Amino acid sequence: MVILGKWKNQSVTLSIKPNTLTISLDGSEGPRVLSYDLCGRLWTAMLRQVSYRRGLDGKVVAKWIAENGQRDRRWLPVEECRQLLIEAVEITSNLLLAIQRGEATLSPTLQPAEQVLLEKAAAFSPNQAARDADHYRAIYKPVGILPPDQYMAVVLQLTEGCAFNSCTFCTFYRDRPFRTKKLPEFAVHIQAISEVLGEGLSLRRAVFLCGGPSFLPICRCRRRG
Repeated sequence: MVILGKWKNQSVTLSIKPNTLTISLDGSEGPRVLSYDLCGRLWTAMLRQVSYRRGLDGKVVAKWIAENGQRDRRWLPVEECRQLLIEAVEITSNLLLAIQRGEATLSPTLQPAEQVLLEKAAAFSPNQAARDADHYRAIYKPVGILPPDQYMAVVLQLTEGCAFNSCTFCTFYRDRPFRTKKLPEFAVHIQAISEVLGEGLSLRRAVFLCGGPSFLPICRCRRRG
């Protein structure tokens, strides 16, 4: 579903898909784009020609093209992450208020379910984001590394640490011993992840067993089965 409109001399595009809400504004400030999962959790943004991607842990990476044409990136400090969320809330809540007051024209008009989704996005404040990140950290040990094709996967930590943990070039798991979760514990882990992701689970494209390495306990599980 794509909804087009006008608000304060800028074009408005709301793209509502089975797994995301994307708000696009184009006016004197240039294009501004905010994307949310179905829980209203900010996922990506494009503001002032800088793209942002936010992880479930609350960390945000900014990417842009420098004047010399080179691609650049950096991780935002905590306060800049907070300011990004404040700006996103301001944009989304002001748009929602304008729609409710009839100051923004949309075609077709928002249906009740679509308005609820926009309300969720407008409510994703820095405080809500902090609570969300706290829930993430309560479930996950630090994720060392993911293959690039698994960035949008549901990560399951069947193991903690690394069975080898002796590679001189790797420091991802030096701070924790290797262990495999028992099946009841792993089931609780999966349920907790499902509850935290909520409707945002629809944004995830695959399931990835994370650990260093996870294939050893998988083989054991298969032999026991």
